[in-house]
Amino acid sequence: MNKTRYYLLAVLFFCGNVIYGNAFGADTDALKTMAGIMMNLHHYASDSEKKMLNSIGADGSNSKDVRTIAKAMARIEHTAADTDKPKLQSIIDDNNAPQNVRDLASIVLHIAHMPSAEDKNKLKGMM
Repeated sequence: MNKTRYYLLAVLFFCGNVIYGNAFGADTDALKTMAGIMMNLHHYASDSEKKMLNSIGADGSNSKDVRTIAKAMARIEHTAADTDKPKLQSIIDDNNAPQNVRDLASIVLHIAHMPSAEDKNKLKGMM
């Protein structure tokens, strides 16, 4: 009976990762990196941070939402680029997206030179 339960849980975990993305793998690492960059952001990302963000944005093992946010972060110049705003809003409005992904999309969408104190508290929780 215990082996059956273990097997069933393993199958459910695998199926969940296939359907919803790898919640405990690449996205988690990417979100931590992105939260760290965002926490210290002043007007725009540094060249080395942009390289990291572009790498996250190109990594197919990350979810589409995480890749979209990373690309938007790399293009921030005081605020999010106008072309990124509808994409970020779409992530925010997607109730199926993980809350931390939606929160990060919201922070990027509403950035004005640097994250607010409230945003920094959310970012700390992601790190």
